[in-house]
Amino acid sequence: MWSEDFDGPAGAAPAGWQISAAGWGNANYSGWGAINVPVGTNIFRSAPVNYPSGTRLALQAGVMMPSTSGNLAGVFMRHHGSTNWGEIDVVESWGPNDLAGKKAQVATHQCEKSAPNVPYPCQPDVTSANNDWEDFKIPGFFALGNKPWDSYHRYQAEWTVASTNNLIMSAYDYSYAQRYQTTKPSNKLLRVQANTDHFVTISNKYAVCSSCGGTRSEMWVDYIQLLAYY
Repeated sequence: MWSEDFDGPAGAAPAGWQISAAGWGNANYSGWGAINVPVGTNIFRSAPVNYPSGTRLALQAGVMMPSTSGNLAGVFMRHHGSTNWGEIDVVESWGPNDLAGKKAQVATHQCEKSAPNVPYPCQPDVTSANNDWEDFKIPGFFALGNKPWDSYHRYQAEWTVASTNNLIMSAYDYSYAQRYQTTKPSNKLLRVQANTDHFVTISNKYAVCSSCGGTRSEMWVDYIQLLAYY
């Protein structure tokens, strides 16, 4: 239905993408069919149409996560409603050596941060006692040397607009071998609503640990595509 292959001249900002708010930086074309997403980047673009309730969508991205720790990198779908903000995270990563132990994760949120270092305007869907992104840490599903920060993988979130209990998260390597599939987060109101503008966001933020190891703080994104099944 919609896809972005990030073909552009090396060093240029990706066409059609906007910086989310003052204080954030931009990504740039690699020159070989991907974008480089440095720490401090938060960019988005509008999905092509609004979707009615009951539409089955899948957002997929080819991503290599940063090998450093402390910066939170991810790709997600977002909407800005009049009373609710929300997002579904296709994948997020705190890096291989994050001191908080979050590693890499999948999640859905009731709200999102609109600018650097701004508190959440509302509470997440899940409580601190039952964090789906704490329960489901994805690095164990990947072979040594083929972790999320070692190579590209295809991450996908599939869901039904304005519905509950139907979210499927999955990941595949580039030979299409499945690495995981999960229905976490489950039993949450998925805050991607019907008949409102939808946005795809790419983010790499919060470099809070300068001594956690790793050599590459950038996230690389090969492609993003949004599919509508019905």
